[in-house]
Amino acid sequence: MNRARILATYQMPLLLMTIIIALDQWTKQWALGALSKPVPWCWKKITLKDGTEASRLLDVPLAEAQRLLAAPPEGVSCWANSREGHVEVFQSWFWLRYAENRAAAFSLTESIPEWFRMPMLISVSLLAVVGVLWWLWKLTPEQIVLRVALGLVLGGAIGNLIDRVSLGYVIDFIDWHLRPAYGWRWTFPTFNIADSAVVCGGALILIFGGKTAAEDSDAPPEEEPPEGDSEPPSDDEAFTAGAT
Repeated sequence: MNRARILATYQMPLLLMTIIIALDQWTKQWALGALSKPVPWCWKKITLKDGTEASRLLDVPLAEAQRLLAAPPEGVSCWANSREGHVEVFQSWFWLRYAENRAAAFSLTESIPEWFRMPMLISVSLLAVVGVLWWLWKLTPEQIVLRVALGLVLGGAIGNLIDRVSLGYVIDFIDWHLRPAYGWRWTFPTFNIADSAVVCGGALILIFGGKTAAEDSDAPPEEEPPEGDSEPPSDDEAFTAGAT
């Protein structure tokens, strides 16, 4: 295997991947220490009189909360750590608040049972990593944008994979929302640096991936030499012809 090609193919994406993983894990550790406390937090989904769904915090002893955390019954959700304060980057729409996510990015797949969801997410993450590495090998050194995009996806996927394997959940802390001061309320699912990297990488692939494929398909085919042309005879062939 050509070492130069390996460096040209993987050096820049793997460097970007390393930066994303380091930034993701550092910010998650900061959120764990600054925005949470090591006390389990459990709540139950309820339906109000007007038919809307809500959550009610369960005021239970620590031992009971730990038991619910290990095996939560239907309708009950638990975090290993409780929220403790938040940071208002912009008071009206951008806060930093601790959250735990046992589902996919942006709380997708939340309705799938825990016993199936976690192995599935870990398997999908591993397959995604292998797929991205294979795709990188197929790219040419000139396809810089796609290599950047795949480096972002790779870093984000591995960043969240580390959480799922080591903790059993993913730490989120970026909270975008609009408060009732605007006359209506909107909240975006809490996310993290790894989620952002995957989304940015995916957007670059959608924007530039098809364009690159189209450019490759529009490239003119290599011209074949005319049928009458041939390579000059070798010295042995010329000597034989002269002798004849």
